[in-house]
Amino acid sequence: MDQDSLRTTTLERIKTIDKAINLECNAQVFYANASEQVDSVEGKKTFRWLADFEANHEAKLKKIRQDLIENPALSETEDPGLNMDLDISETGSDRDIDPNISDVDILILALDNEKRAKAFYERKAAAFDDGPIKEMLLTFAGDEAKHVRILQGQIEHVEVNRKWAKFEAIVDKSD
Repeated sequence: MDQDSLRTTTLERIKTIDKAINLECNAQVFYANASEQVDSVEGKKTFRWLADFEANHEAKLKKIRQDLIENPALSETEDPGLNMDLDISETGSDRDIDPNISDVDILILALDNEKRAKAFYERKAAAFDDGPIKEMLLTFAGDEAKHVRILQGQIEHVEVNRKWAKFEAIVDKSD
């Protein structure tokens, strides 16, 4: 691959990572808002855990982004800077929550966000050759699938029992 092609490919990868960082930041905001909106201690635990998990994803993505920026192919290219205004319409993730909706409705919004995040990571991983970035994206898709199972478990529990399940039990059950 010639130098221009390598530079273009690296910049495209950075854009993908920037979209993923935006996705994770939006998820953190959503879960922080959700943890404030629900009254249940177990609901708060669930949403805080998810927010922390997404923060961990963001940190890993930022590390990969930095590694890409330091790629010799970009030695004569200025870092475009992390674009936090990138259109992530392909994920359609919501970060705002109507203050008048029920806990189940919040869980359903979260579930939809996680399903879209999983699909996003699977789609983006398919565009990468084998290597650490593809592996990370596939791992994130697996993490989002676990989040889907956790949220589905909470939805079922709240609908049937009219209260949140113990967070630890739901997490253990989702493995």
